[in-house]
Amino acid sequence: MARPPRQDPEELRRRILELARAAVLEKGVAGVSLRSIAKELGYSPGSIYQHFESKDAMLTVLAQEATSRMQERLSNAPMDAPNNHPLVAMGMAFIQTCREYPDDMTVAGILRTRTSLDEPVPTHSPYSLILSQIESAASCGELPAQTSHSKESVAYGIWALVEGIVSLQRTHLREFDADFEEADRRALVALINGYTNEEITQ
Repeated sequence: MARPPRQDPEELRRRILELARAAVLEKGVAGVSLRSIAKELGYSPGSIYQHFESKDAMLTVLAQEATSRMQERLSNAPMDAPNNHPLVAMGMAFIQTCREYPDDMTVAGILRTRTSLDEPVPTHSPYSLILSQIESAASCGELPAQTSHSKESVAYGIWALVEGIVSLQRTHLREFDADFEEADRRALVALINGYTNEEITQ
């Protein structure tokens, strides 16, 4: 078989990641095969290992790229809407980001970066933005004083609600005719009211 034309190393690395991303979206993590990617490129599997030491290393880079894009979008999302509690604004921005870029949400979800509260929150994770917003809200008196563990509890609650909202809208409710934006906001307001001393506005 004729050898494929030599490619620029960076371009080849990018192509490997593109094929891995497509495989994740189509087949899940279990369906990603370095051998299959190499075959599609016309290279030997050893060529892949020149760029990534293992399948896990390749998937880690793939997930980190997706989470970094999500983090950038969240960082640029408007957080100063009138009468909007900052945590509601953060939640709404995350829902909108996941709605507009569902593939990145899927790819970002393959990365497991933490196994306990004793480990630091990875800076590339969108979760770090939620935790940072909670710390800011607590310091400004918009949330009661929080311990490090209670901050994680609030962040977990918001994260779980947002992930659930996005998952439902992508699956069971994907063709449902409703004003989801208003419903999403109400759900976030109701949750965050449970973490505050006073009712927040809608």
